[in-house]
Amino acid sequence: MSHLWAFWKRRFLTVEFVLVVLITIAFTVWHYNYDGMTTTAALLKNNRAALFGTTASILGSLLGFVITATSIVLGFSTSDRLAVVRESVEYPTLWKTFSATIRALALGTIIALTCLLFDRDSAPVPWLTILLIFAVLLSLFRIGRTIWVLEQIIGLVTRPPPRQ
Repeated sequence: MSHLWAFWKRRFLTVEFVLVVLITIAFTVWHYNYDGMTTTAALLKNNRAALFGTTASILGSLLGFVITATSIVLGFSTSDRLAVVRESVEYPTLWKTFSATIRALALGTIIALTCLLFDRDSAPVPWLTILLIFAVLLSLFRIGRTIWVLEQIIGLVTRPPPRQ
């Protein structure tokens, strides 16, 4: 089990992406083969506009938050307190994490808006719903990882200076 955890820690962006793909595939199999379409249609009936609009708003707001947070971290990156991060071999991973989160949230926002425009009760587009499930799950994983990164950076920036 510790090998799996170590692998996840080294390649968390890839592992989390694969996990989201597997969850989406499982949802798709359920949706098309095990009467999931009926359940999904009942859940979305008369709720599509509200659900898709709210999802687009939330993901768009989170996108703005992450872009702002990335700018703030970029401003602090020259701080002496973040020297340990800058000199780390994982420093590029910090920026990859922010970029992956921005891309996931942008994708989710675009897909939610597309669902809002094209997926109607009178003419449902099931594959758009599946794409939205994928985008929301990926966004959740990415935003969770970004929050963790921000917690670590805040801890470094706000810790008391070492005694001389």
